[in-house]
Amino acid sequence: MQATTNASLFQTSYSEALGVYRSRKAVLTSGISDRSAWERYGHAIQLNPRFESAVVRDAAQLAEEGAGADGGPYRVLALRITTHAEGAFIWTAEAGGVVRQLDAESAQQVQVFRGAKAPIPAIDFIDTAKGEKLLVTGSWDRAIRVYRIKDAQLVAEVKDASADFIKAIHVFQSAGRTWIAAAGSDKSIMLYDATPLTTSTSGQAELKCVHKYAVHTRPINALASLTALDGTTHLYSADSMGRIIESIVSSSLRLEPVREMVGFSTAVYSIHANWTRVSEDTTGSADVWFSEVREDDDGERYRLAAQVWAASGDKSAASYMLSPSLQRPAPKSTRTMPPVGTQAPLHQASRLEHADFVKTVLPIGPLLPASYPLADDLSNAVVTAGADEHIHLHTPTSSTSAEGHWHEVTALAAWIRHPSSIQRAQSLPQAKATEVWIVSAGLDGSVRRWNLAALVKVGNPELTAPKPDSSEAGQWDQNSLPPPPTKTLKNDSQMTAEEEAELAELMSDDE
Repeated sequence: MQATTNASLFQTSYSEALGVYRSRKAVLTSGISDRSAWERYGHAIQLNPRFESAVVRDAAQLAEEGAGADGGPYRVLALRITTHAEGAFIWTAEAGGVVRQLDAESAQQVQVFRGAKAPIPAIDFIDTAKGEKLLVTGSWDRAIRVYRIKDAQLVAEVKDASADFIKAIHVFQSAGRTWIAAAGSDKSIMLYDATPLTTSTSGQAELKCVHKYAVHTRPINALASLTALDGTTHLYSADSMGRIIESIVSSSLRLEPVREMVGFSTAVYSIHANWTRVSEDTTGSADVWFSEVREDDDGERYRLAAQVWAASGDKSAASYMLSPSLQRPAPKSTRTMPPVGTQAPLHQASRLEHADFVKTVLPIGPLLPASYPLADDLSNAVVTAGADEHIHLHTPTSSTSAEGHWHEVTALAAWIRHPSSIQRAQSLPQAKATEVWIVSAGLDGSVRRWNLAALVKVGNPELTAPKPDSSEAGQWDQNSLPPPPTKTLKNDSQMTAEEEAELAELMSDDE
């Protein structure tokens, strides 16, 4: 008779199958035994220092725990990329209450920013008048913290910045000032004047809340902003009911609603606002969101149009064109709640359906350098990811999906990688020309770097995820696991009982 372990005692057939699937994927995509696989599965940075040990020594145990397991305190809740003269940094905001700064080229850890007493789901940055950069974090402990990046020193802290969990932080400029918008479970946006931080000679200043904005009726998940052609910055906020609201900072330094963006039936997890080039023949009158015809250095004529992309739990990602002149006829609405704002609501311009929740979206086309060989082919490309654990690249004519993460993907970012003459430790192939990389992170506690040129050609996922209603539970047992990689770890030794307990805790879902 097969023994029953604590890990499997309360698991259903589906959860056991899911655990095996995730364990198989963790082994397959780890690159431990064959790093040449990283081009297909993403060049991985494992944040959990014990991940390699877990995969090599006991994939079967990983399968048991994988039914609900994730990266524990190493779960990545937010991801950002910043560039500097010699390369780029990857920033991860983690469930363990830290923000980690990694060198994008070498994958080596640069700094860890500590102080939060709960998960950190949101980060952003402030540029000071002296040319320094500050890190802004928002945490479930309800605090906003600002760090000087060069020495990881805390320069400002608001301990009760919100009445509940902070889930979104966004820094933007408006009315000649720098603002920090913080939002989350209390359904409101707290607006802080961060201008003193940008001009302080001592590097420290007090953050003052100037407005509490309570237009949403559900917890707020995401914030973004975009500056119109008239110089006015608009703030976009998305909540767990699927509402996206566009607001501006008024002359009285208060947020005021402009209009609502409708079309999602449930939570919006991610929003991304940007300008994109469209054909000069695009029909529509010029306004603050749609430019007159312009001409670039190569003589190509075009117009600029503003758009917002959003990812939702209704298993879709969708775009909105912000110019009223680019609106399609409004579909019949079943909404009972009247839209907010002084302008007519915006309706979705395009929609990408998915098989599962979409947690993050990245319109990649507007970010591509003009000299990039695939710039024309991918001018309208969008990358999405979420609960199905895959990276999806969508173009108007095709789509590809890449597997790599073994748990939900929470964040995407773009990295324009340039050739460098600086000699450093390399974890990636040497760049010989300007490259575009997609960086992803998720609840498996990993960051993966994908060369966009390779992602376009990647094959279909090799593993098939189990389904909750599947009657073929027999094919999802521990015997279906591939053999563990044969690589022997350096300084390999058996883990102590304490180390085993710590590993089990890290892989547990009860963090």
